[in-house]
Amino acid sequence: MDNSKLFRLASFSTGDEGGNPAGVWIGDSLPTSETMQQIAADVGASETAFIAPATGSRRTVRYYSPEVEVSFCGHATIASGIVLGQEDGEGTYRLDRRSRGNRTTQRWSDGGVAALGRHAPGTGR
Repeated sequence: MDNSKLFRLASFSTGDEGGNPAGVWIGDSLPTSETMQQIAADVGASETAFIAPATGSRRTVRYYSPEVEVSFCGHATIASGIVLGQEDGEGTYRLDRRSRGNRTTQRWSDGGVAALGRHAPGTGR
């Protein structure tokens, strides 16, 4: 966890106000479940995404609220796309969850940055 970074930002916002706050933690490997739970509680947003590099554009992701681990969080996925784009460049990143995958695409548009998230095909959600 020596090379970890924690970001706090808001999805669905075009400025410094409004939107849906989320935490995004990125590191070389995921912390323990207990540590992720504590970080999410410290962030205080409804959810925090925890992302660790895997290979190429694939990442491992887990989502925590301040109280429990959750299976998926849309606005934290969008926030993750923003952070991954800022850290690693514009592109599409596959986020592999425990049960399913989803993708987030980050791109620059009209002088701002945008991210789109979607579940993997066939997930029904």
